[in-house]
Amino acid sequence: MDLPAFISAVVAVSAFLAVAATVKTARQQRAADHNIASRQIDSSFKLLREQLDSQNTIALTQISSARDQALEEIKAEVLAKNRQEWINDLRNTLALFIVSTHKCRNHLTVAPHERDQRMIEANVDDAWLHLTRLRLLINPNEDDHVELIVTANLMFDLIQSAERKPLHMEVERKLLIKAQEILKREWERVKSLA
Repeated sequence: MDLPAFISAVVAVSAFLAVAATVKTARQQRAADHNIASRQIDSSFKLLREQLDSQNTIALTQISSARDQALEEIKAEVLAKNRQEWINDLRNTLALFIVSTHKCRNHLTVAPHERDQRMIEANVDDAWLHLTRLRLLINPNEDDHVELIVTANLMFDLIQSAERKPLHMEVERKLLIKAQEILKREWERVKSLA
């Protein structure tokens, strides 16, 4: 082989090797770029997953907190409504009891031969019904509630004595004062629940 042919062959081989080296380098670079891109994608997915998990945890916490708050508000509303109904029931029962004791006393002021015994018995029964209902409405663990019932019992006992009207009026006054104290305190409790 002559020298120019040899040089051409060497140049051709060198060019081939240069192209092969360039292709190899390009493949390596592409593989490295692919690895970098894969790691970046994995990192992005991991970061996205962490953000979604964090947002999910926050959302669940907010939902749980909102649910708990809503339940507390509903509970307070129901409790306030029930307490208000109890206050109204206690007030109405006390009023009916007082009115029924007055009816009994009014019948006792009539001359004995003019009294309608059936009407007197009906009024006493009515007073007894309201007293019993009052007993069921109060809390026996609260001192002022017990005082209210003791006073109401005394008032009921007095309706059978026509001669003790001033005492009856004094007991009624004490009953009203005690009832007003209880109703005011209970109303303050209702307001604090709202």
